[in-house]
Amino acid sequence: EALAAGAARYRAVTQTAADAIVTADSSGIVVGWNASAEQLFGYAETEIIGQPLTLLIPERFQQRHLDGVKRVQSGGERRVIGKTIELVGRRKDASEFPLDLSLAEWTVGGRQFFTGNIRDITERKQAERELVESEEKFRGLVEQAITGIYIIQDGKLIYVNPRCAEILGQ
Repeated sequence: EALAAGAARYRAVTQTAADAIVTADSSGIVVGWNASAEQLFGYAETEIIGQPLTLLIPERFQQRHLDGVKRVQSGGERRVIGKTIELVGRRKDASEFPLDLSLAEWTVGGRQFFTGNIRDITERKQAERELVESEEKFRGLVEQAITGIYIIQDGKLIYVNPRCAEILGQ
């Protein structure tokens, strides 16, 4: 009863999580899939369970993933487990998207599993690009201004544009 209750709680938590939760066994076969993973990747649970995790990885990164799996299987260094890293995922329609992956490793009944919490970071990456573009535009305006511009922070001169330097004879 306790085991069944624990399994039911686990399923309830994973199925209602906002992040995609994907579990693979030690050979890289998908054994767990939540509703958010279905929305994010486009595969129904019945389509993906039993399939290789590489279906979710763009082809150009698959070998690196497989090399990492082999390294971990042979007792080597675990480079991404316990960390959050940025990667690129591949949907069922082959479109790609940026993601954050937090990977955990666990063992049950002598079998090793890996669970990834996956978050689509498309909007964050777009906001970062827009911020960089905005900063570049602002810098271009300031650098090309015909008026001298300077910035003082904490009583110290930290920036002068080329026109200001020219005016000050610098």
